[in-house]
Amino acid sequence: MPGKILIADPVATNRIVLKVKLSAGHFDVVQAATAQETLRLVREQSPDIIVTSNTLPDRDAAALINA
Repeated sequence: MPGKILIADPVATNRIVLKVKLSAGHFDVVQAATAQETLRLVREQSPDIIVTSNTLPDRDAAALINA
């Protein structure tokens, strides 16, 4: 049973392309454009893995990991 993947990227096109490809593999995909939204979705959705851009508008990936 495929898991849930959270994509965090400020560029909508990047999120959409990844979602299409991962959904084809029957993964449940949720998307976020900011670190704040990512943290909220982590609490609400409990994803199995997070794929993130190195930089988000409100925080970089390193700071997001330490949040």
